[in-house]
Amino acid sequence: RAKEANEIERLFVIGCLSQRYKKELESEIPEVDQYFGVNDLAKIIRFLGAEYKKNLIGERVLITPKHYAYLKISDPAKDFISEKGYDIQFGARPLKRALQKYLEDPMAEVIIKASMTEGDVISVGLDKKKDEIIISIKKQKVKQEKE
Repeated sequence: RAKEANEIERLFVIGCLSQRYKKELESEIPEVDQYFGVNDLAKIIRFLGAEYKKNLIGERVLITPKHYAYLKISDPAKDFISEKGYDIQFGARPLKRALQKYLEDPMAEVIIKASMTEGDVISVGLDKKKDEIIISIKKQKVKQEKE
């Protein structure tokens, strides 16, 4: 009902009930977009990471190159964000805030400073010594046309 009233964009069910009673939940709550089990934190990160990637690329226009930019997130970085976004008491609820704090906000700052162009690659990794996310942009090599 909240989704129909535009109070929420998407609805996820997370936890052991979604694993055990998925078919029953699907029939009773058809507006659920995705079900995640108790230990599916990496899957949630990948799912939400795809959303950020889609937002970064934007809508494709046929006269432009296939992709505007590419996003690569290392497994250690995904694990780091998963750990920061998990709480024993609240489960995966804090995950969205962790994604914003450790991925979305820092990535936005790097993108603005780097003056991205088509084909650039955004890489997200983890500095294990400092225990922090590192975001870098690899600029696409531009071929110069001969006159």
